[in-house]
Amino acid sequence: MKSTSISYPALLQQLQKQQLSPLYWLEGEEEYYIDRLIAVFENQLLSEQEKDFNLHIFYGEEADWRDVVNACRQYPAFAARQVVILKEAQQMPLSQLQKLETYIAHPLASTIFVVAYKHGKIDGRTSFGKLIREKCVYFASAQIYEEQIPQWIEQYLQEKGLKATPQAIHMLAEHIGNDLTRISMELEKIRLNLKDQQEIDEHLVEQYVGISREYNVFQLQDAIGKKDVARILNILRYFSLNPRSAPLQLVIASLYQYFVKLWQLHSMRNLTDKAVADQLGIHPFFLKQYYAAAQQYPKPIVERNILLLHAYNLKSVGIEPITGDESSLLQEMIFRLIS
Repeated sequence: MKSTSISYPALLQQLQKQQLSPLYWLEGEEEYYIDRLIAVFENQLLSEQEKDFNLHIFYGEEADWRDVVNACRQYPAFAARQVVILKEAQQMPLSQLQKLETYIAHPLASTIFVVAYKHGKIDGRTSFGKLIREKCVYFASAQIYEEQIPQWIEQYLQEKGLKATPQAIHMLAEHIGNDLTRISMELEKIRLNLKDQQEIDEHLVEQYVGISREYNVFQLQDAIGKKDVARILNILRYFSLNPRSAPLQLVIASLYQYFVKLWQLHSMRNLTDKAVADQLGIHPFFLKQYYAAAQQYPKPIVERNILLLHAYNLKSVGIEPITGDESSLLQEMIFRLIS
């Protein structure tokens, strides 16, 4: 019985080499990789002429399971294969989705049937989940962690033959978070406006993505690390006038990761700078800033601040009562962190 997920690079390579199977099940929280794979199934397995009769696309919200199965059981017309894709399968009622069991158990060799089930998974303990993992080429698209985003951006740019400054990468990572689809769209927007061999810097990010290079969460983090009160006040004033630039929960999440990294740094012993940067998940360019911040915040204060951020997170989501608006709550939190 197959139970493990195939990796994205391995599956992409198989498709590009036309090493095809009759059943594919793509599921998980991260829709970016699912969308990219669906684009390959939709656009690269059939010629333009073959698509007219042999490409069938259904959407979970409106499709009936009978129509999907009937399409799968057809034979290709004037082609070696046909492709049937069920997109947004998570929107189909589970009772209907489970009706696909009969076909999945006995698929047609000349049909490539692909199911895209986003923002969740079919329970692998159920008979349906076990059948999927046994019969299908199974791909689970897991959401990547926030600390992995800078490395992901750097790798994405390398694949495109592009480079970016560490500051530009971290501006994007801190502002957008782990929404890979949006990150890729913003990077494409920048790429289309680049001159030959131009490196992506913070000026380009500010111009085309709309993130201020002076007043953003990354700069606030740096100012807090240095306990630069004047700069903190300027950034908070900008956030107050432009609340969409730094939602409270985004700031809390970013600062929480920052102080967790400082806590890890305090716990490290006898490591090279490269090893420290790798373990923290940061670019070596920023390591001096973290060492300086660790001097400003001894380990007990770091632990206090992690607990403090947790408490303010409860307030930001409405679990604990608050007085005043988000702007005043943010200012109160920041000055308690640096005190």
